[in-house]
Amino acid sequence: MDKPKQVFLFLSHHASGQVLREYKNIRSATAGIGSAIFRQRTEHKYAYDAETLVLVMREAGFVDVVVQEFGVSTSGQVVREYKKIRSATARIGSAIFLYHHKSNSAPPALPTRNLYLFSDESLSKLNYRMIGPTLVPGHVGFPVLQFFCDNPHFDYYWAIEYDVRFSGDWFFFFDSFKEAKHDFLACHVRDHADEPDWPRWSLDHPRKSIALRERLRCFNPIFRLSNAALSFLHQSLLDGWCGHNEVLFPTLLHHNGFAIADMGGKGRFRPSDLRENFYTESEANSIGLLDTGTMKYRPSFVTVGREKNKHYHPVKPLSSTMRETIGRQCHRWLPSSVVQMLKKCGRRFQLSCEETSEIWSFPNVE
Repeated sequence: MDKPKQVFLFLSHHASGQVLREYKNIRSATAGIGSAIFRQRTEHKYAYDAETLVLVMREAGFVDVVVQEFGVSTSGQVVREYKKIRSATARIGSAIFLYHHKSNSAPPALPTRNLYLFSDESLSKLNYRMIGPTLVPGHVGFPVLQFFCDNPHFDYYWAIEYDVRFSGDWFFFFDSFKEAKHDFLACHVRDHADEPDWPRWSLDHPRKSIALRERLRCFNPIFRLSNAALSFLHQSLLDGWCGHNEVLFPTLLHHNGFAIADMGGKGRFRPSDLRENFYTESEANSIGLLDTGTMKYRPSFVTVGREKNKHYHPVKPLSSTMRETIGRQCHRWLPSSVVQMLKKCGRRFQLSCEETSEIWSFPNVE
């Protein structure tokens, strides 16, 4: 039997000049979204990650929340991780770096080998509906779909975000699924009944609907999709489906007869014959909070833990984790008084992110 053709996509949302220089030497680059700091003169200082802040502001009534990106910092640990993945997959597939670029041509300093460019403009040409104007939150699967449209000849497509680490041999992990025929492999696959208060269950279509009780959610820092699954998702998005990828992917695939599985954890979608549990996770809770275990949303790890053959996410530089710690010592959400103050003001407010030099803009609020 022929081995399935696989591709391993190392996904970076952003990149910096420092990484470009490193990538020239080892064909790798990355960066990421750190913690945002909200400031109102000297009165308040609350730390937030990008996805949470966008969600909170939209729920508060802000219609147009935009992240304006400037320089982004990075660290050598990400560069080394991509080098590990590239080396580990040399015998079993192709390792490609997906680079979020502001134009459709590579900077002169970058070689073209093993590099795939995507931009906001190129993603918009996919003609998918979006839950918001930016890649994060909810659309980090779009670059994988764009790559698939341009390269439809692989059997399976792995996607690994820049802040995922594995406390073992990457080859051992990927090789463990060489016989798996599932169309979708992900983490923390759960039913709506398990986590009914998770805030991203929304799934929209102009003419069709799937009942809440039939929806699934997952966690996608690392996942694998089959060629058939990607083709189906592409057509479904063109047909008008819209939602966060962590509900849209598992729900549409499962609802339409595709085989999905969890690569670890404790849920019902973990295959009974899976010898290794490749991550540990938070206990099920109604809001779907992933804050413990090796595969979680927050808080970040500074280094990989001691448990063998486990995925760790997110692994961030010390500066980022320190800012998250400061944020947890303050309020979890923006104080209601601050939100009301922002609602009443009619011009433009900015949220400055010291770690990533992001500017959060909130144009005229009705």
